[in-house]
Amino acid sequence: MKKEIYIQKLDAKRQNSFWYKGFGKIAKFSKEDREIIISSCGLIRIKFPNEIFYRKNIQAVDIALSQNLYDEDLENLEFEDCNWFDYAYKTSNMSNYIEIDGDEEFNYSIAIKSAKETLNDDEFWKQFLR
Repeated sequence: MKKEIYIQKLDAKRQNSFWYKGFGKIAKFSKEDREIIISSCGLIRIKFPNEIFYRKNIQAVDIALSQNLYDEDLENLEFEDCNWFDYAYKTSNMSNYIEIDGDEEFNYSIAIKSAKETLNDDEFWKQFLR
């Protein structure tokens, strides 16, 4: 298996997909003619305590970082929209990546583990054999 990590995990207390907004591709895993890409997707709209308006996307992440917040602190904030890690796959006979529907994840480490598991899941890849 070939592993390309484009964005490293920030730290053990910041694994929520929230922290990775704006990075796009997070990692790619390849094996034989199989590829899985993990990307950060979605929008963020969040209200911080003592504010009357919502912060969006990277601005929200920057404010959370400046306030030294962690995953556990996100539970106390008011989210209207959120983002996630998404998976897309491709084989050597496909020209474009296709999203794996219903396979969203919010935790960095779990997203990495799930991508590796899917890459090694022969049953999943049988659908592409000709």
